[in-house]
Amino acid sequence: MTQLLWRISAAPPGTWDVLGLRVESTFSAEAGWPAFFNGIPAGWYPTVIEAAVQEVGAASNAVGVSFPGDLDAFDLTQRPPIPADAVEIYCHSLPVESLPRVVFYQILLAFGSRLAECPGQPPEWYLAMHTALQKLRRKLGRELAA
Repeated sequence: MTQLLWRISAAPPGTWDVLGLRVESTFSAEAGWPAFFNGIPAGWYPTVIEAAVQEVGAASNAVGVSFPGDLDAFDLTQRPPIPADAVEIYCHSLPVESLPRVVFYQILLAFGSRLAECPGQPPEWYLAMHTALQKLRRKLGRELAA
């Protein structure tokens, strides 16, 4: 049995959360990458998931994710490329961290699915969320099959 390096839990008061939920690292208390998932406003999640399916980075305020294709020729003269099977997550005042792309998709799918179960959002949000999650499921299936 494989141990997950992350979990979704109820958010304690005073912590970053989305609709009362948060992603946590079970591997390292110092990991900064969970802040990406916890820092995206709930209303933006369908758009962020759609962007991830297209392998396009997304950001909100002080958190964001970049895919290898997000870097242009100038970027590549200033920094090393992002590995083809990874994403980079950045959070204000924390070091940039890489996650395997499949793990990123798995967390995004699991967290997005849990968010879609939370009440209180407009009906069009649920429709957009379910549509985006369907696309992400297909994308993840292709990634795992490759």
